[in-house]
Amino acid sequence: KAQSDKSVEELLIGEICRAATNIDAASSSGAFSNSAADCRLIYGNLPELLLQPLQVELLSLDPYIAIYHNVLSAQEISDLQQIIADADDSDDAAVAKLLKRKSTIERLQVATGHAGRKWGAWQMERWTFEDDVHTDALLPVTTKIMANVLFNLQTAKLGGAIVFPQLELGITLPTNALLYWTQLNEYHEYDYRSKQHVCPVIVGTQLTAYTSIQA
Repeated sequence: KAQSDKSVEELLIGEICRAATNIDAASSSGAFSNSAADCRLIYGNLPELLLQPLQVELLSLDPYIAIYHNVLSAQEISDLQQIIADADDSDDAAVAKLLKRKSTIERLQVATGHAGRKWGAWQMERWTFEDDVHTDALLPVTTKIMANVLFNLQTAKLGGAIVFPQLELGITLPTNALLYWTQLNEYHEYDYRSKQHVCPVIVGTQLTAYTSIQA
């Protein structure tokens, strides 16, 4: 029997991806890990959050990893769908129009607690069944970035989970949910446990926007 030429990390990523996919096939979207998630609501000091608070799902304290559900309002989701449907606009342009709105920026800053920090430019990725597992980290390994955010505009029907192999954590991010995680430890060094990968999409298409928050 031929031995696999994959690294230990690649084998672990594949195992977590399969586990996350099996959970998705049997139930609704969520996170696969060795511990239960902690859920809470965030109201902040914005009037719109009083009517539509953000639901936060805490997945890890060290490093800090959380999912913020229902990030955009119903109107913003409707606007986004209309923008993406416009044949004259690329995905990048559609996201830029929506995520640069003051109301949207305020919601994201309040949710993550980084209102005074500099956010990088939003980038887009569209994953389909033709893409293989991403063995390289999606976001750069650097001490110049303190945290990252990844926002799913469209979730694949099956596959496309975000995995943190060192934590044995796999996350299937629902549509209109934002994944936030820190990547610096208490000594302001890069935390290798925050390295993330994207599982292959098996069915459907996943449309994701992501950016970083500078240290």
